[in-house]
Amino acid sequence: MTGALGEWGPGESTPGATAHDGSTPGGPAEGEWGPGGWGTLWRAGGWLASVVVVHAAVQAALVALSPPLALSTVGVLLAAASAVALLVATGALWSLARRVHPGVSPRRTLGWVVVTGIVGALAAVVSPYLVPVVAALGCPFIAAGSPRGVARLARAHPVRIIALLVVTAVVVVGAFLLSLLLGLFVTGWPAAAGTWLGAGVAAAVLVCQWVALARRPAKPERADRG
Repeated sequence: MTGALGEWGPGESTPGATAHDGSTPGGPAEGEWGPGGWGTLWRAGGWLASVVVVHAAVQAALVALSPPLALSTVGVLLAAASAVALLVATGALWSLARRVHPGVSPRRTLGWVVVTGIVGALAAVVSPYLVPVVAALGCPFIAAGSPRGVARLARAHPVRIIALLVVTAVVVVGAFLLSLLLGLFVTGWPAAAGTWLGAGVAAAVLVCQWVALARRPAKPERADRG
């Protein structure tokens, strides 16, 4: 599988049969799964960078327009717009990275992005400490496309998936700490722009790693030697 970005569009069929869970049955064969995480980032890097920059600009503009009272009607509407912009940008990152590794239905990818976003918002209301956990646990579902896909991925690459879960949670915490650190020196829309640029770059890297891992074939079992 060597399709470059844009070879298969969201509405086009991908090579190979598709299982009921939205993924290719059994996963790709060895040597057919395409580039790794960094190769995916290289192929889709231009488009991913565009999403990151545009999203950071939108978030900075919303901060610049925010009124002094955050709980005012305008403030609530701007906060809602910020959440929608984040959700759209996240979906765009996953969709663009997914085009390098076709196999999971775009609708399933976006559906799991929305589910993870809703659960993350509810978790933030309960406790902000749950947000990194929800974000990390949502990534394999978005990447694999279904609970069965996640189970298959966990069986095939248990160490890799655990390591990537930990890294994802740490990156989310790091993004939060970055926003606090920038707030000590820079305020207003410049701080928002810097925070979202940094978080966006980290998110793009992680998304590419997750998408590539989900399409990585399992190592063939060694035959018994008597």
